[in-house]
Amino acid sequence: MSRWENEDITQLGLSKLPEREEIFLGADADSVEESKAFAKIVNTTSEDKQEQRFYIRFGRGEILDAHRMDKRIDEKLYKFKKVSKATFNLYKKYLSSKNLLHFTHARRSLMGE
Repeated sequence: MSRWENEDITQLGLSKLPEREEIFLGADADSVEESKAFAKIVNTTSEDKQEQRFYIRFGRGEILDAHRMDKRIDEKLYKFKKVSKATFNLYKKYLSSKNLLHFTHARRSLMGE
């Protein structure tokens, strides 16, 4: 054990690491594990601010259509990409309602980002 491992560093004034919470949404906009998720919300809380970031799973350059594709997700092919809150909300509406109109609006909203 090196002598620095137990050294008190509180007087250095370092800020705490932010807390991070990830919420994964499945094909019905319900909470699922990461491997079955089509969207996710990342909440980050630090000493002075809170931040939310929104992600949708993409494949071949397109948003995944959760209701009209094979439900198995190959994590090597499909990656989460950051999107605006407006695009995320449209996609989440699509997941919960299965109304293709919301999926189309989410895709169009993404083009405007």
